[in-house]
Amino acid sequence: MKSLLCLQMMTRMRGRFSTNMNEQGIREVLRALGCHSIRRCGDHVRANCPLAPYTHKKGTDRHPSFLVKIEEFDKSCYHCFSCRSKGTLNGLLFELQQMGTHVDPELVEKVKRTERQDPSQKAIQRAGTPLFSKHFLLAQKKHKEEVWSEEEYKPFSGKLHKYILSRGLSVDTCKRWEIGYDSDKKRVMFPVRRYPDGSLVGAVGRTIEKGVEPTYLTYFNFKKSHFLYGEHFLRRASEGVFAEAMGYDLPAQDGVIIVEGMMDVLKLYEIGYENVVGLMTATISKRQVSTIKKTGRDVYLMLDWDRAGISGRASAAKAFSQKCQVYDVPGIRKCDCGSRWSELNNSGDHVCKECGASWTNYSEDEKRLKDPDGLTEEETLDCLRSSKIVRISS
Repeated sequence: MKSLLCLQMMTRMRGRFSTNMNEQGIREVLRALGCHSIRRCGDHVRANCPLAPYTHKKGTDRHPSFLVKIEEFDKSCYHCFSCRSKGTLNGLLFELQQMGTHVDPELVEKVKRTERQDPSQKAIQRAGTPLFSKHFLLAQKKHKEEVWSEEEYKPFSGKLHKYILSRGLSVDTCKRWEIGYDSDKKRVMFPVRRYPDGSLVGAVGRTIEKGVEPTYLTYFNFKKSHFLYGEHFLRRASEGVFAEAMGYDLPAQDGVIIVEGMMDVLKLYEIGYENVVGLMTATISKRQVSTIKKTGRDVYLMLDWDRAGISGRASAAKAFSQKCQVYDVPGIRKCDCGSRWSELNNSGDHVCKECGASWTNYSEDEKRLKDPDGLTEEETLDCLRSSKIVRISS
């Protein structure tokens, strides 16, 4: 009888000071990490793997293989049968932070208090061998190197040169996009942030002095082909949140508008668009295509209406043709037959799509008609309203 009472007392005390994470707590942690398909599976909670973007071949876990064991008196451990990663929840949060994923500090503290474990301990193991392959470790290192501290951009932030305001941008827009100025190199600064966490990955500086080359200079070892200017706002696009400034009656609000330059992006933002990104060149890369596809939205190609832009528009249309609806946005310049649609033939000349006539090259007076940022607000909206679906033959 005495032994039974002692056992009951020990059990109560153990429960009182238990370090376990119950099922509800595990579900809250997984939801906070963006996991879906969360459900009970025996004495485990199953969900898609939060490490999938880093450890799974295709970056996804379509068939949830991530299990967290519900422990009554011990730390809650997880195991992914796809990437073979395993460890504690506390260690999982630590690893995600190390990989560059933003994790809510309050969530980290809550799990740390519950699990009572030092996150600096080795959290993930794979049968006594390193978790990640050499290929993945190199990819992870590259992924980390692309992200820069906010301190790197601090010398340029909060400085507005009159040049940028003379281009028709408001102070509010400049603040929202964190436009700055490099007083040493005399360049207006455009910081670039990645989708979806908004981490700083680089910056582009535009000279304000005539004759200075190059016109655009990259900072922080920035690779323009890896990112899109404005892509950190695409999370709002994927959620269907558009145009805070002007409501939801603008044309092309149902997709992602692709332009070339930073000023093209900012001019469209002034009108009320947030679903717009800039290639920072005329040719789209595979990585940029991959980022836009994640939104699940249609694509509107509004590149410059010159040789490079029309050529880049054709390659971009092919890249998206199997995944989403692609629209071509015409310029405002017209052929003699009245058509605003042109394409490049084999010799590199502009040809009217309607009548087949050859268009002459643009004169200097028509230069503003070639770039979206040179159009008035009404001209821009008219171009977007006139968008046509691109038909790509198989």
